[in-house]
Parts: sequence; structure tokens; C-alpha cells
Amino acid sequence: MKKQTIQKVIDYIEVHMDEDINVDDIATSLGYSRFYLHRLFDICTGMSMTDYLKTRRMQVARTELSSGIRILDLAIKYGYQSERSFRRAFCSIFQTPPSKIRHDHYVLPEKIHLNEEKGIEMIPYLSEIKTVTIHPFYAIGKKVISKEPENDSIDFMTSYKHKHKINPQSEIGIDAQTSEKEQEKGLRGYQYFLVVNEHEFEQTDDQELMKLIMPQANYLMLTIDDPFKDPFIRIPMGWKKLMQTFDESYHYRGDLRIGCFEEKVETMTGTIMNLYIAI
Repeated sequence: MKKQTIQKVIDYIEVHMDEDINVDDIATSLGYSRFYLHRLFDICTGMSMTDYLKTRRMQVARTELSSGIRILDLAIKYGYQSERSFRRAFCSIFQTPPSKIRHDHYVLPEKIHLNEEKGIEMIPYLSEIKTVTIHPFYAIGKKVISKEPENDSIDFMTSYKHKHKINPQSEIGIDAQTSEKEQEKGLRGYQYFLVVNEHEFEQTDDQELMKLIMPQANYLMLTIDDPFKDPFIRIPMGWKKLMQTFDESYHYRGDLRIGCFEEKVETMTGTIMNLYIAI
């Protein structure tokens, strides 16, 4: 996917922000998975698509306050079920309730324009990018929506692994989409999988777990050394570098259930993380 495609998403939001925007429909129309579209939007803009839509709606709503429109009407117009939830969302953006700034002069900021080409300098903890083929694999995992979903899903699957004496071939993690209500509560989503053999996969019948069968596919791959030394810098920088190369020369394979994921690997010298994008 190119930056121009994300610009199309931004332009679409600008025109339809007072409508019920369905991210699945946008992703399908562009030929990409929901997960991949969210990941690329985050990398290109520095925020999630949900956060951008929420922020942009509040910016436009603020310009309409001085026209005398009721706050309840604004709430309904921009998809909130109550005036209270709208006020809470408004305060999270502007740090003040809408009633206190109804008569303030406010100029609507311009929408995001993705015209600049940005590169990534050489960073020692990021590897060179290569193409790899991953053979078919089976995975079992847990999706968690919480304030710390990575820790919660990893802890759950780690306990499950020890309890059932599973020696996974690998362990992979994937962001999971959350609803606007969950976002308002400060919740995020993450899925963590154990890659297992076919027998272990077939024997798993725990209703709490998700089961995943992945076909053989080619991927762009980048490795991050010691990713948890500074995870909120190293892992996003790895994705940015990987996406930059992908954006320049490759096309996304959109028919896979999971097209982007993170793989944690324990080596003799420590922990590394491999990032993958299906091509």
C-alpha cells in the first residue's frame, strides 16, 4: 500500500466523518485487511485510525459550537450515544468541556497531508530487510482487550503453555482492533499465539482460545535486537523501516487472515523480535 492510499482514507474521513464509517468496508474497497490498514495508518500518521477520526470529529464539532447547535445534537451527529460520552471525548482532546469554550474563536486545523518523503537513518538495533518464505503453520492464541493487552495475552498463553506442557515452535503477536467505546476507556487489543504442530493444534479444544491455520507465504522481514530494552521506541521504529521498504517496492498480499505480525525469538545471546509483512 502506498502513502497515497492512506491519503485517500484521510480524504474519505474528511467527507464522511458525520456518517457511520466502517473500517472493514474501507479496507475491503482498497484490497487490504483491516489489521494491515490500521498498522499502516498508524505508521504513516503517528496515530491510530480510530484516534484520528475521534480527534478530527471533535475539531469539526468545536467549529460548530459557536453556531448555537445543542451539544446533544452534536453528540448524535458524530456518533455518540449520549451527551455525556460526547463531553468526555471532547474533554480528552481539548482538556475542557464544550460549554466553556462555546464562544471562543477556533480555526479548524488542516487535515493531514502525506506529501513528504521521509527516510529512516541507519539504526544499529535494526537489521537489514530481506524476503523469506514461511511454510504453512498452525497456531493457538488468546485475544485480549485491556489497558495492557500485550502483557495480559502473553501471560495467559505462557500459563497455558506451561500447564499443557507445550513446546511451541515460535510465538507471535498481532494488534487487535478495538471499538470506539473501548478506546474511550483507554483499552487496547492484542492477540498472542503459540505456533504448534498439527497434532497439538487438533487436540486443542479450549473455547477461550483462537485457532489459526496459515498457508505458505512470502514475507518482508526485519529483526530487532533486544526489542524490550525500549519497546515503545524500538518496535515502532522497526515497523517504520520495514514499511518504508515495503511502500517503495512491494505489494501486500491481502488474502491472508494475518498479513503482519511480530515474532519473539529467544536466542543464545538474548531476545530478538522478527517483524513480517506478507507480500
